[in-house]
Amino acid sequence: PNTSFAQADSVVYLAFNGSVTTVDNLTSDWVGPDGVVIHGGVWNNGSGNYCFTGASLGIANTPPNRLGAWQARVFDNGNLAFWVPFTIN
Repeated sequence: PNTSFAQADSVVYLAFNGSVTTVDNLTSDWVGPDGVVIHGGVWNNGSGNYCFTGASLGIANTPPNRLGAWQARVFDNGNLAFWVPFTIN
């Protein structure tokens, strides 16, 4: 996985493997260095082991105040499950 991106890369994708049950409701968001929170993905309920894809962040036109340290966050039923740090420069 990449942890550093340039504006020219245009898109950051969030993908991860997980084991879930039908009571898990997974969502994601992106947090920029200026505190902005951008909605990410919502995944349908299921039961079993999955590769979760579909969350992406367009970075081609990232303004200067949003260059730097970002986080991709994943929530289960509204509770933070994990986060992945990365940078855009």
